[in-house]
Amino acid sequence: MDIETITPGWVDAVDVEADDLVTPDLHESFASIAGLPKDDATKVALVGALDAFRSGYFDLDALRSESDDNKALEAAADSAGALYDALLALLEYPGVEGRLEQTIQDFPRFYEFEDGRTLKDLIGTRQNIFMVYRELLVDLQACLEMTSNRKPKRKVLEGLDGEEPIKLETDEGFSERMREWRARSKARALPKDHALHEFLRTLRPYWEANSPHPFTEGMYFKVANQTISNLVDAVERVMAVVSPDIKRSQIVTAIREVRATQSQK
Repeated sequence: MDIETITPGWVDAVDVEADDLVTPDLHESFASIAGLPKDDATKVALVGALDAFRSGYFDLDALRSESDDNKALEAAADSAGALYDALLALLEYPGVEGRLEQTIQDFPRFYEFEDGRTLKDLIGTRQNIFMVYRELLVDLQACLEMTSNRKPKRKVLEGLDGEEPIKLETDEGFSERMREWRARSKARALPKDHALHEFLRTLRPYWEANSPHPFTEGMYFKVANQTISNLVDAVERVMAVVSPDIKRSQIVTAIREVRATQSQK
């Protein structure tokens, strides 16, 4: 396949690895425009950004409804709670935890953390061996439940014998919860140029550490009828290969949005 003649849209290049997309010509021209070294480190950074672009493209295509997101989060929260209860129940069976501890110690192959620790390094001894795990599950369950974003309902106490319901919060308090819900609903939606955003976010650390040019969309010059920015030029060169339907104006806007979002963190 001639990489330089891929038709518009990443979906047409789905079977092409990012490493193959970064041809020597693209690598050299991108590095020259960006003021980056024409070495393996620059290629690795560009390949990583393109992998992020592809993931973002398919994330946008596979985006589910907020209701689906909430169901998945709440199911995971319920499972975390159930596992907490199941591990706690082991305390009611004398000798079981001791035997399980021995099985774990004798098990021949475990997943290793970066520091080399495994499951056998994270359990207690003889009794209540999963205390740490249970506490982690409590934290995980709480975070899963907080990430779920259900539309608020008014907090009321139903009246007795035909009496009017009693409000348990002020109108202002309920309005504030509605504002928070709407803001979170809006924030979960992926922007149209999500894939481009992911490309830029992934590229940014390497660019800022190694390029003499600022990570910015630049300024608009009337004479040139466009913004002047090495970053825009470099990204435009890459997108001409990967997704030629992306316009320069989209790149400018995406850079501005990524910078604004990350400056708030």
